[in-house]
Amino acid sequence: MATDPKPHFLDHRDRLRADLFQAVGERWEGRKVRVDSGPWTLILDSYDLVPNDFDRGFTRLSAPFLNPETFRFTIYEQGPFAWLGKLLGMQDIHLGEPGFDSKWIVQSNSPPKIRELFDDPRLRDGITAAGDCEFTLHDDEGVYDRLVGVSDLTTTGDGANYLSYDELLFSCAGIRSQPEQLRAVVDLFCLALERLCQFSSAYADQPAAGR
Repeated sequence: MATDPKPHFLDHRDRLRADLFQAVGERWEGRKVRVDSGPWTLILDSYDLVPNDFDRGFTRLSAPFLNPETFRFTIYEQGPFAWLGKLLGMQDIHLGEPGFDSKWIVQSNSPPKIRELFDDPRLRDGITAAGDCEFTLHDDEGVYDRLVGVSDLTTTGDGANYLSYDELLFSCAGIRSQPEQLRAVVDLFCLALERLCQFSSAYADQPAAGR
């Protein structure tokens, strides 16, 4: 039995953004914030590679994403260890934008989809402006599988049928504590979710509001 498509991200974007910034307040200090609207969830938090080192912390945004087509990608900046990913057999995909391709490594299991996704210059410009960052759509390894409720997509060991989610994850160097800094990365993340809806049959093709 097929399930009806879930609402497009644009139907809930404004509510999610408003609730997120209301929870953050005037200055974000890296604490975890989660907001929900309909089937959509945004999670903002931070982490550090050196415990309690705020100056070297990372800002992170994540969201569960229904992805029955198993579209996968990761984008990260060129650097001294970029060759390691290629050595391990990860395919480096060129988007056809020389300025972007020279600075960023793009990998995906679907070159046509990743090129279509990043055909939007706002995504490319947003990633470039964010600087030292990583953007990935990957298997969440069951973290979100019981987040929303029951469906007929996946049968688990306890006999219930739960939705099976992947995760869209964005992280960038530095705690983006100032409102304008945080707004830039949140807007980038929301734009990616908006664009990704066209690649997942689990979501409506268009927002109900006709935006």
